[in-house]
Amino acid sequence: MLFYLAIIVVIAGGMVYLGRYVINQPWSARDWIAATAVKDKIYVLGGQDRRRGLLDEVMELNLARHTLRVISHLPSPACCLACVTLDGHIYALGGQGEKGYLDQVVEIDPQTKDVRIIAALPTPRTYGACAATSGKLYYVGGWDGKKRLDEIVEIDPKTGETTIVGHLPSPREFLAAAGQGDRLYVLGGEDEQRSVLDEVLEFQTTSWELVRIGYLPSSLTRTAAAVLDEDLFLLGGWSKELLDEIVKVKMTDQGITSEVVAHLPEPVADRAAVSTLGKLYFIGGIDPGFKRQIAVLEINPQSWESKALRFRGTWFQ
Repeated sequence: MLFYLAIIVVIAGGMVYLGRYVINQPWSARDWIAATAVKDKIYVLGGQDRRRGLLDEVMELNLARHTLRVISHLPSPACCLACVTLDGHIYALGGQGEKGYLDQVVEIDPQTKDVRIIAALPTPRTYGACAATSGKLYYVGGWDGKKRLDEIVEIDPKTGETTIVGHLPSPREFLAAAGQGDRLYVLGGEDEQRSVLDEVLEFQTTSWELVRIGYLPSSLTRTAAAVLDEDLFLLGGWSKELLDEIVKVKMTDQGITSEVVAHLPEPVADRAAVSTLGKLYFIGGIDPGFKRQIAVLEINPQSWESKALRFRGTWFQ
C-alpha cells in the first residue's frame, strides 16, 4: 500500500513540476513598457494591460532561473516611461499616468526594492528617450501634451538637480538615445511635421556641441535601442510601416556608420530592448506561444539566432 501511495505522490509531484509554467504563471503580458537590465536580471516597469489599464509593477525577470516576479511598485501607474540603469540602480523618467503626463525621476534599488522620487523634470513629459553617461542621467526630447520638445535635460541622481543643458536641432518624440563616454547619441524620431527622421546626432557632453551627424539606413521612429559592447542596436520600429529590422550603429573616430544586420521574426514597434550577458533581449506585448506571458525574445549577436524565452512565477514573492 505504501509503495503504491509513494508512486502516486511521485507522479503528482512530477505533474506539478511539469505544469509549473501554467500553474504558477502570472498574467504578465503588457504593452508600452520600459525595461533595463542589471547583471543577469531584466526589469520591466509599468505599461498597459490588455484592457489598456495602466500598471505600476516593477517586474524582475531572472535569466538564470527563468523566473518572473513583481519586486516593487512605481509611485503611480504609468506607461511610456524612459528607463536606464546607472551604478546598479534603475531610473524611470517621465511617462504617462492616469491623470496626465508625469515629471517624476524615480530611483529603484533592485537589491533593497526601495523606490523613491529623486527629482522632477522641468515639465511633465513622455515619448522621450533617456541615457546615462559620466554619472548623470539625460532625458531627450518628448511630448508635454501640447508640443514636441527639443530639450536635453541633465539629472544628477546624487543631488536631484535638474538642468536643461542643450537642445536638439528640432523638437522630436519617439526617438532613441544612448550614452558612451563623454558623448550622447540621439537617433531617429518624429519632428513637429510628423516627419520620420534618419539622423544620428552626436553631442559632446562637456560643451553640448553637436559634434557629428550620421544617418540610419532609413528613417526610423518608435524603435527599441540597446548598447552592446561598443555598438548600438535598434530593433523594430516604424517608417511608413512596421519594421522587422535590427540596425547596428557604430560610432568610431572615423565616423558614424549603420547597417541592417538581421531581422526580427515579425515587424513590431513600441517595444523595449536591453543587453546583458552578451545578448540582446527584445521585450513587450504578449508572447504568441505562451499566451498570457510577456514576450521576451533572446537574440544572439554572433549568429543572429533568436528564441522566445518562457518564464514561470516564483512560488514566493
